[in-house]
Amino acid sequence: MRGVDGEGLPTWRFLSQTRRSRVGPSVASARLRWHCALLARAVGAALVAASVLKAAGLGRCAITFAAVRAGGLLVARRCGLRASLLGPRLLLPPLTHTPGGPVLALADEGKDGVGSGDDDIFGVIGSAFEAWGAAAPGGLEALMRNDVREGGHLAAASLRNDVRPRLAQHTFYVAQAALTPEEMTDRCIRQPRRLCGYTPAFVWQHGDGLVAVNKPWGMRVHLPPAQEGGQRQVWPEELTVHNWFRDTFPGEKPRTCNRLDFATSGVMLIARSKEVKRYMQKLFEKRRVCKMYTALVLGNPPQAWDKGVWLTYALMDTDGFARRVASDTEIKDAQTAETFVRVLRRATWPLAAEGGRPQLDVSLVEVRPRTGRRHQIRAHLSAAGHPILGDDAYGGNPWGERGGSYRMFLHATGLEFPRWDVPGENMTITAQSDFELELGESRAESEAAGATPVGGPSFGR
Repeated sequence: MRGVDGEGLPTWRFLSQTRRSRVGPSVASARLRWHCALLARAVGAALVAASVLKAAGLGRCAITFAAVRAGGLLVARRCGLRASLLGPRLLLPPLTHTPGGPVLALADEGKDGVGSGDDDIFGVIGSAFEAWGAAAPGGLEALMRNDVREGGHLAAASLRNDVRPRLAQHTFYVAQAALTPEEMTDRCIRQPRRLCGYTPAFVWQHGDGLVAVNKPWGMRVHLPPAQEGGQRQVWPEELTVHNWFRDTFPGEKPRTCNRLDFATSGVMLIARSKEVKRYMQKLFEKRRVCKMYTALVLGNPPQAWDKGVWLTYALMDTDGFARRVASDTEIKDAQTAETFVRVLRRATWPLAAEGGRPQLDVSLVEVRPRTGRRHQIRAHLSAAGHPILGDDAYGGNPWGERGGSYRMFLHATGLEFPRWDVPGENMTITAQSDFELELGESRAESEAAGATPVGGPSFGR
């Protein structure tokens, strides 16, 4: 099932507590919330349409649309859900494990509530464009049109938690000359989702032992030791996953069980006790955790990838940031690495051609690394000739331009591992990506789509 919320974040689901267990009757009570949220979804487009009509001078129609959407937002608040153009924020609310079984727990939406004033969002963005010093006549109108085309993620985003932090992040990039003001403004207009999705999302909690969270793209897990507790962020407004944890669990120390790169999004586990941290650390060291990823890669891989292939390039460090594949004479000094890859769909990106740039051939792939080397997935896919879309460090920059994609399309979709409280049973935690919604026309559907991977890694390998 696909899942996407108004902020461009995945829909969270706790798939299973055991291999055979079912979620239970408590989830049935969420169905009413889900159906009520459909109403919010149906009227969620009204505010975006209002913005466009308002820009066109049709003020009365804009007021009517805004009034309709306001009613939808009220329904969404009553149901504890956030409205968007494509669906509710949560198809099923996150589950909190208790001795009596799983119970539904709605996430806190924050003081700015649902949608948080879309007119203000575009006004704040326009002010940022001016502050960067980039002349963009008609830029806001184009931004609104592109946002409607891509599903209205920006109009439904949180101004305080998503848009303002992203603007601060991009302001820093402009100040550091990573992109010129004109280049940054152009990329924001062409890809509005560049300004969304900065908030970590609570996925699941097991008592006071373990917490699962979705890390957004473009966010560090924590500051380096020399910066912890200080104000030495890369940019003043920078936040980390550890900031989210301390705000959510005041007075507790975050004990990270797995790491994700700055540009990678997806499931992370944080232990709330030393005992659970040691337990999870041993599982990762013994390779008893099955790690699942989804990625968009450039090009169309060979048909053999439809059933699944193993990439086994040995990796070495370089003098810079990226890693490289070791030559035959360097194998003894390199790290062995194993990555299973399977093509799920072949299509084009972006959803529609933009600014005279042609659509690119891309493929949606499932990735399951057996080893856990730094940059393993990124380096392996690049070495195989199909770098991850948006991974500038490994040749994945679309159209050959820096920052051509608003993000690197690599997402940690799930983790499966043995339960420490119920011997012999496994726990699977997932946060599905919404990458498929980014794709345009399919080229050639994989013959193996939906089939069981051949030779793929199973749990505990």
